Amino acid sequence: METRATAAGIYNYLLGGDAWSAADRAAADRVLAVSAESRVVARRNRDFLVNAVRYVAGQGVRQFLDLGSGLPDGTNVHQIAQAVQPGARTVYVDNDAQVLPHARRLIEGDPDTAYVHADLREPAAVLGHPDTRRLLDLSRPVALLIVSVLHHVPDEDDPYGAVAALVGALALGSHLVVSHSSLDLDALDPEVRERVVASNATMRVPVTFRGADEVGRFFSGTRLVEPGLVYVEQWAPGRALPREPIPLDMLAGVGVKL
Repeated sequence: METRATAAGIYNYLLGGDAWSAADRAAADRVLAVSAESRVVARRNRDFLVNAVRYVAGQGVRQFLDLGSGLPDGTNVHQIAQAVQPGARTVYVDNDAQVLPHARRLIEGDPDTAYVHADLREPAAVLGHPDTRRLLDLSRPVALLIVSVLHHVPDEDDPYGAVAALVGALALGSHLVVSHSSLDLDALDPEVRERVVASNATMRVPVTFRGADEVGRFFSGTRLVEPGLVYVEQWAPGRALPREPIPLDMLAGVGVKL
């Protein structure tokens, strides 16, 4: 029986969904006790995903590879993409078994959408999966979405190598969409820092906080489109919106492979 919280479940709870466990809720409540703004961050992050998918689809991209897709919340990538590009194809990828039953219901009856149970740390398995090969033509541009995921991949698992391998396999004109938690633990009040560390330890996959320079490295091999790497609430095509600073926030950007 699952007794530890999962990132997908916590995120779903923060977004107001219903696909979470008691452990997810307990962990999310601990996060909220440390940072009451966590619900705001989750919503800002989801808004970024929606805006980024609309932007990329508007650039003519009709193929989407969503890594660490998590649990549905009513604003799903394939639906957003198809509203802009009818017939757009989407492959969802997640390594969390809890996602599987929800994902199957989500894509039932849609021939242009598939769910792959795989891990982004194994790019060959993701790209070589039969459903990925069936739906995505890697000789044409693909939108690679890695939203609110990479902070759950520790440095020892080589997240930079995995992203580089994935981007390297894509055609010119492909886009990389990333958001990543950003928090300077050393700058926090010691009591708050202690609570953040304690809450993080309860998660099955703890968060690895990275600064702007570290997050920016994930875009190697691409050119960041304006407004570059900014906080999620600031990202809009071609411009940066005003920022409303909060202690726990997320950096985000969209890069294009040229």
